[in-house]
Amino acid sequence: PLNRCLFPGSTTYNTFKSCTNPHCFELDSIRFLGTSGQNIDDLTKYSEAKDKLDFLERTLRWRHLAPTAPNTLGCYPFTDRDPFLIDSCPDVYFVGNQEKYETCLLKGLEGQLVRLICIPRFCETGVAVVVSVFHLPGC
Repeated sequence: PLNRCLFPGSTTYNTFKSCTNPHCFELDSIRFLGTSGQNIDDLTKYSEAKDKLDFLERTLRWRHLAPTAPNTLGCYPFTDRDPFLIDSCPDVYFVGNQEKYETCLLKGLEGQLVRLICIPRFCETGVAVVVSVFHLPGC
C-alpha cells in the first residue's frame, strides 16, 4: 500500500484506507477484485481481443491477474509465491484507467456470475462509476 504520508489531507479521516494494487476486499458479503489497469493494458500489447472486457474475462478464466508479469509488466519478481493468482471468484472485477466505461455480466462454468467493469480515466473523461450492490449477482 502507498504510505499515508503521500496523502496529507486524507490522514485526518479514519475512513481513509491505503491499499495494494491489485486489491481484493469484501463489502456486505460481496467480493470485489480490482486493479489500476496496467495488467489489462499490457495484455492488449501482445494479444488481440474485441474489447477490454474480453481481457478481464480471460484473466478470470486463467485465474491470474497479471500473466505477463514480470516479463513485460513491471513488478517485483516473487520467487516463493505468485501474488497475482486468483484464489476465489469475485462478484465484481474492475480495472481503472481505461479509455471508456464498459461493463458486462460474465457467467462462469460453475454458474458463478461476475460483474466486469472498466472504469475510465477520470482526469480525461470526467466519468465516475457507481456500483449498486443491490443489482449485483446474488443480491
